[in-house]
Amino acid sequence: GEALYRHGEIALSLKHLREALELLGYPAPKSLIGINISIGIELFRQLLHRLRSRVFGKPAGRPTDTLIEAVRAYERLFEIHYMRNELLGNTLAGFRSLNLAEQYGLCPELARSYASVSVIVSSIKLVRSAEQYFARGKRIAEKSSDRESLAYVKAIGSVHFLATGDWVTAR
Repeated sequence: GEALYRHGEIALSLKHLREALELLGYPAPKSLIGINISIGIELFRQLLHRLRSRVFGKPAGRPTDTLIEAVRAYERLFEIHYMRNELLGNTLAGFRSLNLAEQYGLCPELARSYASVSVIVSSIKLVRSAEQYFARGKRIAEKSSDRESLAYVKAIGSVHFLATGDWVTAR
């Protein structure tokens, strides 16, 4: 899916990413009802993650190769759905990527997933939450010393800051 994405074969990339997620055990729903139900589940999981981290601190990650590959596939789905202006698919892919990355633990993908969710949250005018997700992503990218992820986080975060008219921060 990744190679096809990089070559501009978006529809074929989407198909292969979904097949990969099936094989990895993290399938993306296909029906509109399934997508909506899955969005509700992912939002609830994220709420639980936020509450748990406030009360108990961050849980230890459970890194596996399968999990990080699923995170990466959902990251790419987030971008594809964003480019295709598919709000539901974009929302599901963004939150699922973040929830899986939080299970994995500290990694560049976690930073990028926080940034992606900041854009989703910003689009529904939850400015403070969007800025918190962006700040988390930026902190993690800086901690990981992964310059590519830091650049991604800043670029994605600028979408939020441009949308809110914060030109200085967007730069």
